[in-house]
Amino acid sequence: MASRTAAVMALAWAGAAAAATYQNPIVTEAKVDLGDPGALYHDGYYYLATSSGPSADAYPIHRSADLVNWEEVGHVFPQWQAKKNPAWATTDFWAPDLQKVNATHFAVYFSAHNAQRESLGVAFATNVTGPYVDIGAPLWSDPTNPQGTIDVHYHASNGQKYLVWKANQNPIWASAQLMMQKLRDDGAALVGQPWVLAKADQKWETWGCVEAPWLVERNGTWYLFYSGSMVNFPLETYAVGVARATSIEGPYTKHPGPILHRCGYNPPVLAGGEEERAAAEAPASVIGFGTGYVPGHCSVLPVEGEDDKWVMFYHGRGYTLPGGGPRVLMMDELRWGADGWPYIANACPSTTAQAAP
Repeated sequence: MASRTAAVMALAWAGAAAAATYQNPIVTEAKVDLGDPGALYHDGYYYLATSSGPSADAYPIHRSADLVNWEEVGHVFPQWQAKKNPAWATTDFWAPDLQKVNATHFAVYFSAHNAQRESLGVAFATNVTGPYVDIGAPLWSDPTNPQGTIDVHYHASNGQKYLVWKANQNPIWASAQLMMQKLRDDGAALVGQPWVLAKADQKWETWGCVEAPWLVERNGTWYLFYSGSMVNFPLETYAVGVARATSIEGPYTKHPGPILHRCGYNPPVLAGGEEERAAAEAPASVIGFGTGYVPGHCSVLPVEGEDDKWVMFYHGRGYTLPGGGPRVLMMDELRWGADGWPYIANACPSTTAQAAP
């Protein structure tokens, strides 16, 4: 009996050890584009909602209890066109942001086309996986911006709710800005006037593109993660950057180069020693892998139950595939330097087995 118990315990330990590693990409689906992940931790699970474009079921949701094993658990708007939810949308569901906005309700902030332009929307539910009910009209649609607004993100600080998004989605990608505006307490309407948090002003942010904002607070400092350099012009230049401020409302100072980019790509500007430091602190298994994925559009969460451990979720495009191919979901530990700036080991996606954060 004792030997059998020991064998069972050994097998259980071996299984736990195996489950403690992950390998990018963490989620792939044949012919399904899984881009722009919005992350939320709730009640023992990490949730990722992703873009769905014109698909009949909008915004697939995946979840994991251990950051290793992922499963699809539904869609934010299943059969949205047939159900007329949201009734105002016509196509192009991009960049969902799952959030818990009060003690009883979840929200998804998103963008979709309303027949004139890409517009921002919001829907609410009492369960993180839905059903979500849209408020019946766009939350914000900018008639001065023909190509519309996208990449919306919600954050709350000291009792005040905010939205951040990408504005000036214009045809030549020459003047994009990240905007912030206060939200009404119920999360269903904007109040006041928006202001600019960031614009494309770094050498690596080509084609005037900054997008995909995500906010976190750590030790009294606010960090604004974003993506820059328009994808496909060329594909390899798309990357993740970060800026920081002592107030959520700004002003934000940018890190002088991206903190996550394609392996083998050298952006026009890098922080002094940034790649050398990241490589020196990276496990040997993440140094020197290939050039397979172009990373972008991240979301960042603290790891539940860990002390100051963080994880970055992002999508990857296949560098050698036409147009990048369907995007896949990826993940890596986000680390913090002595200077307070966050970084990813080796400044590019891991593709070998890694210890789960």
